[in-house]
Amino acid sequence: MRLSSYVDLPMRVPPGQVVTALFAVTLNAALLVYFHDWFWSPADDGHYAHIAERLLDGEVLNAQVESLHGGYHHVVNVAALALFGRRFLSLRYPLVAAAFVQALLLLVLLWPRGPRVAALASLAGTGLGVLQFLNPSPYWYALLLACGSVAWLTWVPCGTRARVEIAGLLVALGALFQQLPALVARLLVTAMLAVLLLYLRGLSDAAAVALLGASPVLILCWAWCHVRRSNREALQLVGRFAAGALTAALPLLAHHVRHGSLAAWWDDAMVRPLGFPRLTFISSVGYRELMAIGLRLVTAPAGLADVVNGLYWIVLPLVPAANGLCLLARLVRRPRDPVPALPLVATFYALVCLRYQIPVYLAYTVPLATAGWLWLAPRVASPLVVGLVLVGIVYHAGEPIRDEGMFRGERQPLVRADTLPRLGGLWIDREVAATYAAVVDRIRRETAPGEAIFALPYSPELYFLAERPNPFRFSLLPLHLRDGGDVDALIADLERAAPRLVIHRVRDKYNQPLVAPVLEAVRARYTPLVTIGPFVLYRRP
Repeated sequence: MRLSSYVDLPMRVPPGQVVTALFAVTLNAALLVYFHDWFWSPADDGHYAHIAERLLDGEVLNAQVESLHGGYHHVVNVAALALFGRRFLSLRYPLVAAAFVQALLLLVLLWPRGPRVAALASLAGTGLGVLQFLNPSPYWYALLLACGSVAWLTWVPCGTRARVEIAGLLVALGALFQQLPALVARLLVTAMLAVLLLYLRGLSDAAAVALLGASPVLILCWAWCHVRRSNREALQLVGRFAAGALTAALPLLAHHVRHGSLAAWWDDAMVRPLGFPRLTFISSVGYRELMAIGLRLVTAPAGLADVVNGLYWIVLPLVPAANGLCLLARLVRRPRDPVPALPLVATFYALVCLRYQIPVYLAYTVPLATAGWLWLAPRVASPLVVGLVLVGIVYHAGEPIRDEGMFRGERQPLVRADTLPRLGGLWIDREVAATYAAVVDRIRRETAPGEAIFALPYSPELYFLAERPNPFRFSLLPLHLRDGGDVDALIADLERAAPRLVIHRVRDKYNQPLVAPVLEAVRARYTPLVTIGPFVLYRRP
């Protein structure tokens, strides 16, 4: 199996095509600038801002600050706070820059399929991607690196020196932003297949597994039957790829070796995330339910908006599957042809959205899947993608995550959150803005600067907004707690740290079973002070 590549991009482009390209670039830039200060996901935004601030103040990642990702995205966030100031809006600037570069990559990658298809792919990457969840999540940077990997494999011909090594470096960088025809070649593909089957077996939604997991499994089976590499060639490729991957990891490993935090990094980034599937709310949602909501809107609409939004939620989860099935059909029909890198990478990258089956995780993968589908079947895909992009931008871009009104495309009025300096510049829900203003004001009145507070189960935004320290290395409590021993250790640490205030968010999906004994310990040692919105504040006597 060979990946196709092309290097003969036209140097002279007709004026009409120049206009199309400029239109796509300008519209992408305009959308990103217009929406960059919309939306706020308190806990998620707070998580990244809180960790970045602690690192900026000199604490050591993983040794003193728990992080469940590889770690490179914290470098981006620390730089953003240092350059643009300690506020949430600062984290949007590198995010928007990454999204714009991604749009340019998709535009050029799809250019051989025609200017209009290329423009549509770049706009879909923005409209169905980052605008759906404007948050400094490492998945957005990993998506950019995935696009970069595709571009490298596509534009650099096979046999070029360092082609495999750079590909390994880009793939490893993407992993470190996230949570991480010969016998030998067949064994390697078999190992990939075994790991993939084990991963899919552990997921609860059989319909989603069948929809999105079938294509990668079948493609690996096809590759197992069509491998044409000798043992030596296969080992050389793996070694070169691994060398590139190791190069990507060296700065991070050197940092942890220097600070003695390598074991903590391994535990945080590699072991603790395995507890993610234990969270009870993970299995309660799925793309089947998402499509059922769409079907309900289509069959019993209150208006035209319900129909178009219903179709949107039915079609959107099918895009990764459409890309995978089109690629599989191409492989079966034309087994001797080189395999295009874009739809191949998109097929396997789509597995990201199976981890937690909500619209946000779908948004992390749909941009690449859409581009792959447009590459393989532009005539069929283009009209559907146009509809998805229009609905995604008009009804859903920059919208807060909330109840079924979100699925109907009902937009809520937003206010500029200037009552809190660190929240200033963002447009968020009016009620949310008022709640946080009241909570932060009460925290500041009850505590002195430098006096610790404890927010549970997962409200790190309060540390950042109130400018009060977190006495513990973690911010996401349910993933820090793995068993009763961790609970007992935390209660002992709580006794020693004695934070002045404890803030409990009552209506929170992260109130998992192991959080309950911690909350009981808080109630036994602290006095209820006040309830503000979903938060209950406790004060140490």
